[in-house]
Amino acid sequence: MLIIAILLQLFETVFIITEFIDVFYVKENLDLVLTNLKFSMQDIANRYSLDPKKKKNIERFTRAELEALKIDTAAIFDASESDVIDRIRDCHKRHIELIHYSGLYNSCTSPILLLYTFICTVILCSTAYQITSLETSKMQQLMTVIYLLFGVAQLFLYCWHSNDVLYASMDLIRGPYESKWWTQTPSHQRNLFILVVQLSKTIIFTAGPFTNLTVATFINILKGAYSYYTLL
Repeated sequence: MLIIAILLQLFETVFIITEFIDVFYVKENLDLVLTNLKFSMQDIANRYSLDPKKKKNIERFTRAELEALKIDTAAIFDASESDVIDRIRDCHKRHIELIHYSGLYNSCTSPILLLYTFICTVILCSTAYQITSLETSKMQQLMTVIYLLFGVAQLFLYCWHSNDVLYASMDLIRGPYESKWWTQTPSHQRNLFILVVQLSKTIIFTAGPFTNLTVATFINILKGAYSYYTLL
């Protein structure tokens, strides 16, 4: 029991260090990302109150911009004949910028989230063991449960928003097929096909090079923590 308590305190210390790095390293780098987010859909940015002082909304902004881009691609042929090429070019450019800045954001957060998911797995296992231990008092069990719930909730929020971005990115490909592409000239159809190839590239946030941040990943972390707990 003493060894488990020592390990728990150790991982709690490492957890605090990762939070410190997240605040003073990752979020400072996000200033560069958000300062360079120059998309044409400024109404989406205003709706989500996005500015360099509100860094936590980057996932919601990415999802909202993907949804707006899908709407624009579905209505890409509703303009005059002379504006079609400009619309296709604009949608292509916006998606390239989304991929670029999302990749820059992911490069800032991915190493920290990899360490965070590993620490969360160990902490979940350790706290679950501490809760079920006969040597732990009722008050200690209550405090441990609250600590466990907050740790799980924070990890879930990362996975949930990243999961939304992934599905919005996968759903984006439906936009061009909902347009009136069959009424267009072969030249416009070829240009639209080039746009479809670009939109087929999905955006996903990761935890290091090993796993994607999705709801399925969150469930696997819980399963892994429970498996380690049963070994104890």
